Amino acid sequence: MDAALTHTVNEALDDGNERLAQLVEERREQLEVIRQQPPTALTMPAAPLVGEQPPDPLEEAIEALIIAADEDEIAQVLMDYPDLLTDAADAALAQLADEARAQDDAELATYATECRAMLRTVREGLNT
Repeated sequence: MDAALTHTVNEALDDGNERLAQLVEERREQLEVIRQQPPTALTMPAAPLVGEQPPDPLEEAIEALIIAADEDEIAQVLMDYPDLLTDAADAALAQLADEARAQDDAELATYATECRAMLRTVREGLNT
């Protein structure tokens, strides 16, 4: 898995997609941390730290969509995260695009807008 993720990071960098490379690299590092934990820590449910918010499922879904490398992966993400086809996801992607623009990340802003348009097309297709 580590080699596959490293390969994806390298491909993203070769394509000039630094944001995707960064997101995949963060996931690869998280997997490495998990691998280094004792087996008992892996089998016990993770309790949030005091004051820590549980992960937002919609945020997780959007991140999975953003790092999907091709149409097959996008299709799988849509199957895994049907909440991406909601108004809440549409609004969250619009917010992500706005935040990316504010941070001068034109590439992420454009991709978030493209994802938003694609999801709208999927929603329209499902509603017909």
